[in-house]
Amino acid sequence: MKLTAAVRRWSFVVCREAVIVACATLVVLGITTYMRPSPNRVDIAKSSKPRIAVGSNVLASNRDDVGPSPRTLAIFFSIDCRYCMASAEFHRTLVKLAQAAKVPTKVFVPTTGQIAKVSQLLEVDAGVVREWGGLSVSPGATPTLAALDHNGKTTALWVGRLPENVEEVVRRWVVDGRVVAAAAVSLPGAVRDYSWQEYQKLRASQKVNLIDPREREDVDETSQALVMPLDEITFRAASELDRTTLQFVDCRRIPGSLCGSAAGKLVAHGLEVATIGAGSTFQSCEKKTQ
Repeated sequence: MKLTAAVRRWSFVVCREAVIVACATLVVLGITTYMRPSPNRVDIAKSSKPRIAVGSNVLASNRDDVGPSPRTLAIFFSIDCRYCMASAEFHRTLVKLAQAAKVPTKVFVPTTGQIAKVSQLLEVDAGVVREWGGLSVSPGATPTLAALDHNGKTTALWVGRLPENVEEVVRRWVVDGRVVAAAAVSLPGAVRDYSWQEYQKLRASQKVNLIDPREREDVDETSQALVMPLDEITFRAASELDRTTLQFVDCRRIPGSLCGSAAGKLVAHGLEVATIGAGSTFQSCEKKTQ
């Protein structure tokens, strides 16, 4: 009986250690798989190329002849960006509108593996879809729409999943080449909007705090902002934010409605609030767009 009990104890120890080793192996494999870069993923946040901006020449590095048209529509799109997929219908109708108006369209994707899929999704000829790695610039985020002149130079830029009023601005540009201002973002009366450059100057001279109201999965890990999603402002603002500090809401990559709501909630807590880039950019993918 003693021998049998010892065997049982020994068997239990062996089984326990085997389970521990197996679990540890699975954890290591999981971490390795997660950390390994996929051949179809490119982190545009780590790109060494300058981000596309108004004035950038998008097509020059490809020696792409934009043809006799006075303007060209460039679309930066990734099937791995949820905001691209959410606005795919708008991009399809935009492509059709451009075709009707005889405005050339160029579509840029992160990898050659996406060319066929994006061509089918946006209903464009695969010949106008190419990898953006051959360009001298990279998109700061996706989706990005760029208005190009006859030399391929960027004259207007729209980044992110656009609200309806801004979509109408883009459609109007495709039809007649004019860019009109979209309706302003509605902010609480005491809130002033600053440019990023103005914020940097102010930051050097006084104490300020930068708040990002996006969901955590949408924020780049290198961000220096305090991530405070809209739903958390109500119960976190009172305990985490200093009433003597000017609170800046970073609105450069969020819809105007989210920007206004976040600023309004902070004002309601008796805080001094300002915004950065309200209405300039909307929901977009930065960190993992491919």
